[in-house]
Amino acid sequence: MKTADPDEQFPSESIKEIPKWTRRYAQNRTVPRLLSLILFLAWALAARATGQLARESFRAGNTIEFYVAVTIVAVLVGVPVWFMVPSWGGGWIRKVAKRIYRKEGNVALPVPGGAGWRRLLPMSFVILGFPISVALTRLGYIPSEYVQPVSALYAVPFLITTFATMRSNMSPIFLLWPILYCAHAILVVVGAPIQFTGRWDILNMLIPTVGYGILTGLVGFLFGQYSLKRLRDIASGGETKP
Repeated sequence: MKTADPDEQFPSESIKEIPKWTRRYAQNRTVPRLLSLILFLAWALAARATGQLARESFRAGNTIEFYVAVTIVAVLVGVPVWFMVPSWGGGWIRKVAKRIYRKEGNVALPVPGGAGWRRLLPMSFVILGFPISVALTRLGYIPSEYVQPVSALYAVPFLITTFATMRSNMSPIFLLWPILYCAHAILVVVGAPIQFTGRWDILNMLIPTVGYGILTGLVGFLFGQYSLKRLRDIASGGETKP
């Protein structure tokens, strides 16, 4: 029986691609980010709907409905606190993501050094920009329809510096998020009919902040699955060229 030549099973060029595809797969395990964004979207919509219900019930004099809505709002206020504690919400998200990835095994990238300033630099844009923009909006200096374009002045730098400081652990696909955010802001400024009014005006901020983040995460997830397929092709000695 003829023994298969190892070089035929694992061509040298294919072996060289293993680190590349492994890194790309690791950088695109975006399930934890997707879970966080989807949960935040659900929380924001629920908080908005319940808040509106409380106001309408109060104006209509419906006491029972009002107190029920206020109770739900109080519970919803505590939800972000639960998720911000790493051992609570963060731990739950990691457990769910681990279950989703259980058939794909574990993979990890080295954590960049200087973790403190790496978190501080991106967050500084939000810490400074968000309260200033809110204050100017409340004072009437920023029209409501331009809240999203103004937010791009600090949200886009936040996203870009987040990638820049963590680029060894993040896929370049992440940059799709600030690109879409910026494009959305430009469309609003030029008067494109993409603004929501009335009950749905919350989407004017949720679409660029959460919607584009979910879209970016999905693109990253799909590319991660493609990267995993490339690795399996190489391991099986199949076709290796994209």
